[in-house]
Amino acid sequence: MKNNFELVIKATIIVFFISQSLFGQKAEKPVQNNLNDYGIIQFISTTEGAPENIIKLDNNSQILYECINGCTREKLKNEGIHFNESQLRLLTNWRLLKKEKDTYQTDFPVLNFSQTKALREKTKIIAKNLGQILEEDVQKLEEELKQRNRAENIYSILFSYIIDGIWNKFEKRGLIDNREVTAEHPFWDGEIWALFPKRDFHCGTNKISDKGIKFLVNWSPRTIKNMIPFVSDWKNLIKMFDNYIDSGKVFNPKAKEVFESYNLFNDKGIFTIPIIVENDDDELFKVCDIISNKIAENVNKLMDLNSLTKQFNFSGNKQTLVIVYHEMMWDLLKYFEDKNLITKPVAFSDPENTKPQDISNLIFIVRSE
Repeated sequence: MKNNFELVIKATIIVFFISQSLFGQKAEKPVQNNLNDYGIIQFISTTEGAPENIIKLDNNSQILYECINGCTREKLKNEGIHFNESQLRLLTNWRLLKKEKDTYQTDFPVLNFSQTKALREKTKIIAKNLGQILEEDVQKLEEELKQRNRAENIYSILFSYIIDGIWNKFEKRGLIDNREVTAEHPFWDGEIWALFPKRDFHCGTNKISDKGIKFLVNWSPRTIKNMIPFVSDWKNLIKMFDNYIDSGKVFNPKAKEVFESYNLFNDKGIFTIPIIVENDDDELFKVCDIISNKIAENVNKLMDLNSLTKQFNFSGNKQTLVIVYHEMMWDLLKYFEDKNLITKPVAFSDPENTKPQDISNLIFIVRSE
C-alpha cells in the first residue's frame, strides 16, 4: 500500500510543521539584526527539504536580514557580517536571495514590526466581515456535530478541513498558483515569507491518505508531548489506518492497545471520531462544503488585493492572497471564539492538564466518494 504522509508546510503547507502564528503580539519593538525572531511561514510543495532549513543554517538568517533592501559584498563586510561564496550561492540557488549586478536582495517578503502591525489591523477587519457571513453556517456545523456527540471536534474540523483546507478551491478558481517543483522551480515551489512578531499560538495538520481516505490530526507545538503515538509510533498508526481502510474498524491488537485510551474508537474498534463522507448524502460534508465555498466566493471580494500588493510590496495579487489569507485565518478563528461559536480544544488551551481522551477532539476522518 502506498501511504501519503502529507506535511502542511506553512507557518510551517500542507502541510508538517507550520512554522509560526496566533493571537497576540509583543508590545515593544526589539532591535533586529537577523530573522531568528521572525515567524517564517511556508506555503510550499517540496522535494528537497524546506527553505526554512536553509535560512537556519550558519548565519544565513543574518545575511538575509541585511539584504532585505539590497546589499553588496562590500557592505556585508563593512557591517561585520561573515559570509563565504558558497553561502551566497546556496541562498541564490534556493531562491532566497536574488542578485542584480553586484547587489544581493532577499527574494521573499519580510515584514517588520510596523508592517506586520499594519497587516494584522487589516486582516482583523477582513476576518470580522467574513465571520459575519459565516456565523449561521458555523452554528449549523456545531449542531451537526452535536448530533454525532462530537461537538468538541468543531475547532479542528473548522481549521484543518475548512479554513486551512481551502487552498485547492483557490487553485481551481485561479486565485493562487499550483505548487509544483520543476526544473524552473527546483527544490520547492510556493510562497515563503517572514513576519515580526510571531503570533503566540499556531496549529497545523498532519495527514495520512490512501485510497480516498484521509486521517487528519490537528496539532500545535505545545500538544506534541501529549500526542506521542501520533507523531512517533508510525508503525501502529499505519496499522490503525490500514485497518480502517480494510474493514472500517481497528482490529490489530497492538494498534488497539496503543490508541485505545485516546477515545478514537469504541470497544469493538469502531471509530467514534467524526467521519466526513464527501458526497451530498452526508450532512456533515454538506455544511462544511457550504462554509468552504462561501469563503472561496467572498475572500477575494473582501480583500483589496491591488491595494494590499502595493502597500506591502508583494510580488503580485496571488502572493498577496496567500499571505493575507494565511494571516487572516487566525483572526477568523479568534472571531468565532469571541462569538462563542467555537472553543479552543483543551489540548491547545491547557496542554498541561490534557488527558489522552482529549486528543480525539483534534482528529477526524475524511472519505472521498
